Amino acid sequence: MWPHVAAVAGRPIPEPSPTFIRRVFWPQQLPLLNDGILATLWTITHTIQAQPGGVAAPIRIVTLKKNEKDKWRAEEVSEGELGEHQQMIELMEEEMRKVKDTFFETEPTGPMPEEPKT
Repeated sequence: MWPHVAAVAGRPIPEPSPTFIRRVFWPQQLPLLNDGILATLWTITHTIQAQPGGVAAPIRIVTLKKNEKDKWRAEEVSEGELGEHQQMIELMEEEMRKVKDTFFETEPTGPMPEEPKT
């Protein structure tokens, strides 16, 4: 698993969204910082859309970077940079929909079966 910190406790297995993103984009190596920001934003965006509460906008992402004196400092990712990453996420999701449309029928194959009567 690539190094990341999430404010979630009591999870017995890794979160599915970052695990999926890692498996697709970085199966053999760690992501670059910019890639990690993208994966983090995508995961948080998905969480906001999937959960009725607990996580909400605005999204703020902070990275740790070493300065010239080898000291760590926290640096918040700008709204402009987050906007660029969000556009990339929207493009990737659209491409995923196109792939799905290429391989799967868009209409149901038939009516849903009736439930057996007891």
